[in-house]
Amino acid sequence: MLFLLVGIFISNLIINSFKENRDNFLFYNNNPNLYVEGHVFWHTIYLGLGFLNNIYGIKYDDNIAYYLAKQKNPNIDLHSKEYENIMKSEVINTVKKDPWFILKTLFAKFGVILIYIIIFINIGFYFIIKKLFKNIFIFIPLLGGLVFNMIFPLIAMPFPSYLSGFIAYLILLNIFSLFDYSYLKKYNY
Repeated sequence: MLFLLVGIFISNLIINSFKENRDNFLFYNNNPNLYVEGHVFWHTIYLGLGFLNNIYGIKYDDNIAYYLAKQKNPNIDLHSKEYENIMKSEVINTVKKDPWFILKTLFAKFGVILIYIIIFINIGFYFIIKKLFKNIFIFIPLLGGLVFNMIFPLIAMPFPSYLSGFIAYLILLNIFSLFDYSYLKKYNY
């Protein structure tokens, strides 16, 4: 545990040093407070609404979101805090205006996720129900990780790059379903 904590501490020092160098560069060449720290969240959610053909003209294309933001404010910097606020307001307005569209999009994405479940678990369903489902202490954490990793393809797009964690948990479910857990009965599990 000590080595883990020391490793985390050292890597945080290195990352913070890189961030400080980046911020100094931006300060002298641009406005450092202008850009979002981390990933652009609302940009991804907005483009994720373009999974199905729609009347709003949303497609999974960065240029669609950029064009919309430029219409609202021609002087906007891409991926700035103001840009994220525009994307957030567009998502919220779309949810208020057409919640049925949002539900259809989520269910369509979930349908694609179900196909991945069928592909990567297939015959493993039998073993999961027969063995793993009965051992709740192993099944629940795996199911929690599976559900958490389902969030990313539902928010963005159900592409393999967003599904990689989800697929990893499907494979883990298959692997853990093959073990014999009868030895745990003597420990009251």
